[in-house]
Amino acid sequence: MKKSIRMLLCGTAAALLLSTGVSAAGREVSVEINGQPLTFSEAAPQIVNDRTYLPFRAVFNALGFADENITFQPQQRQVKAVKDGMEISMVIGENRLTVVEKGETRVIDTDVPAFIDANLGRTYVPARFVSEAAGYRVGWNNGTSTVIIDDVETILASDQATYNKLEDLTAYLEKVRDVQPVKLDGKYSMIAMEGEEKMELQGSIQSLSDEKGGMEGALDMAISGRIQGKDLSTMIPEPIRLDLRGDSSTGDFYFRAANLQNVVDRETWYHLKLDLPQEVQQFNQLDLTQLKGKNGRETAHNLVRAMAENNPAVGTWKLLEGFRALLSDQALKQTEGGWQAELALEQYKLTVMVAGNEKNVNGYAVGIEHQENGQTVALEGGVVGDMVEVTFSQKGGSRTTVLVLQGSYAKSDRTPMTTPAAGEKIVEMKESPLPAPAP
Repeated sequence: MKKSIRMLLCGTAAALLLSTGVSAAGREVSVEINGQPLTFSEAAPQIVNDRTYLPFRAVFNALGFADENITFQPQQRQVKAVKDGMEISMVIGENRLTVVEKGETRVIDTDVPAFIDANLGRTYVPARFVSEAAGYRVGWNNGTSTVIIDDVETILASDQATYNKLEDLTAYLEKVRDVQPVKLDGKYSMIAMEGEEKMELQGSIQSLSDEKGGMEGALDMAISGRIQGKDLSTMIPEPIRLDLRGDSSTGDFYFRAANLQNVVDRETWYHLKLDLPQEVQQFNQLDLTQLKGKNGRETAHNLVRAMAENNPAVGTWKLLEGFRALLSDQALKQTEGGWQAELALEQYKLTVMVAGNEKNVNGYAVGIEHQENGQTVALEGGVVGDMVEVTFSQKGGSRTTVLVLQGSYAKSDRTPMTTPAAGEKIVEMKESPLPAPAP
């Protein structure tokens, strides 16, 4: 049940990132500090050996260091900046940075040195090392060639929104967190159409999953429709039964067709290895209840911190704006059955619904929609009470695909079997499960 919240967080970060995904080709390097663009009146940022350099006085000024506390000592060839009892210095040509704070000295090794541009007569320092030494978060958006420098706590402190509904939602998730492992008993249907051709799948599904990503299930599938003039219901008159096992944390999935003995070996498991994107693996481990604070506001800010850590290409300010637009009390508008908010970002639309009333939150739903090149892809999922519903659709031109899964969940007294039993035959999916055609 936590996966829908993870989907929302992952989708929010991805949409915020991709909504600024302009090609970097031919663009100059720009700098954004706490969500505001930094302008350079004289010396511009430079990229040298794949490292971004900034004019040292401009960057220290932008980080809050007073101009009179920023100095260059030509004899020592050293740049130095002082603020609030903290001193940061670098020697031109040396791969290290020195920080003196509260009587303690730290020396930070850098893989690149500060340098003087002879043509401009300007001193440049590596943006990441200097900013991180001053306590800032540093990121890079390759799509827009933007250096992102954030004072995360200052940004969060400026947030005036309230998050009481998020606090209620977190309390609800804590109540259902112990429903592990969880068993699902439901039904599904899928319709795929293109022009005059149509295929329908429908049947039942039983599954067992745990919070670590393990899953086990059985799927009955009845097939109907017409493809290339052929009636699928006569070609495959009996429902197909698939046994499923897997682990989303490793990307290992197994299936076998239990009643297609004339086509494949019913005792053979077929193994599919999926290389899940790093972002999916990161958010698969992101648990809203583990980030719970003493109130909704603190929980919200803990989530923004976690999202910022996992998404260096998106500024903290932008993440906060997106999160606030979906889960703040000011954004959630009361509807029949709960509260709903929507965030539109160029080709993306994200929605969140908190189910219940003022006295009781009993579920949630989230959705992500993407439109591009005449195609619309949408994924919605949610839990209300003990019912689960997931809908996927893809529409565009003459093609339409719609998948709907509905069911009820309950706590199970056993954990899922994520792999075939010892001694059972396993075939890698690079080998076709279907027999080779006769010569």
